[in-house]
Amino acid sequence: TTISRQRFVVSRTFLKYILSGILSGQNIVDIHLIRSGDGRILVKDQTHVYICLSYSGTTLAITVGKRKLGSDLEEVRPIRDKKITASPLFTHYTCTPDKEHVQQVIHVWTLIESYAKLYDTNPYPLLTGCSAFGDADFVSYSIHQHMIFSLAMARGHFTDVLVWLDI
Repeated sequence: TTISRQRFVVSRTFLKYILSGILSGQNIVDIHLIRSGDGRILVKDQTHVYICLSYSGTTLAITVGKRKLGSDLEEVRPIRDKKITASPLFTHYTCTPDKEHVQQVIHVWTLIESYAKLYDTNPYPLLTGCSAFGDADFVSYSIHQHMIFSLAMARGHFTDVLVWLDI
């Protein structure tokens, strides 16, 4: 679709600008993005760079790290997908239309999706469980109570983390 093509061009352009700063000022025309067999975006000849993209409406989240990460960004809105709302993970949430409930559901969904992206898996099978994902650490941000951004990383020692939210 037109929107998908626009997202593709914009995300890759922003990503190359970010990478040019990270990769010792490399010129953006010399940065070649490729896809792995499982669909991940990679930087050719830069095996130490891990990328994750997420879109929600007209908003884009670009995550770049020295370790594999999973991230998800979602606009706070009611979820109508019965596969999601029927999950045991959401059974303790009463179905109310208020914004706080919607934020809680979206928050949990962003955690699931970021975990799925971290481990290159489909998020829907993860909905059948009813426990936390013990092999990952998470951080989440509510952005003006309008968007939720969640980041998942495999357990381990982090020395530096930079989160930049440009609203």
